Amino acid sequence: MEAAVRNLEMLVLSLLAMFVAQTPATAWNQSGHRLVAIIAYEHLDPEMRKKIIGYIKSHERYEKDFERLIPDELTKEEDRDLWLFTQLAHWPDHVKGFSGSLAKKFDHRVWHYINKPVFLTKADEKKFDGLPPKERDRTTDWESRNPGDDMNAVQALKWASLVIE
Repeated sequence: MEAAVRNLEMLVLSLLAMFVAQTPATAWNQSGHRLVAIIAYEHLDPEMRKKIIGYIKSHERYEKDFERLIPDELTKEEDRDLWLFTQLAHWPDHVKGFSGSLAKKFDHRVWHYINKPVFLTKADEKKFDGLPPKERDRTTDWESRNPGDDMNAVQALKWASLVIE
């Protein structure tokens, strides 16, 4: 009996600790964006890396939002370039804090995520059969859009890759 009471007390304390220690769930944070960017960077060929870093360095906000934030301990060019690339992955969250004309110019929140349908069953997926691709998956209509339109992340990347090439 005493063991059962002790087990019950441990269970209650464990549950209490679990609920007290919870923090609100958020989407990606700076570390999450940087980790995904490192993986993406590793898959780029050296020529494409140079082009992207060149575009980052030519951006009008380069000095304020990139260069001055590079950690001093990054002395090798390849380390600095990787840091710049990972900062770019986080930058759309950074510009959410902009206001006025800066916000209007740089805060394109829908470029920073993608909504893709997730189906739990084949029957759910079948309900979308017959819908135009634009309605089923908004990532397919990127060719007809202009930068600044309501593009999602994949569309913005496809558009940007055309500009880079």
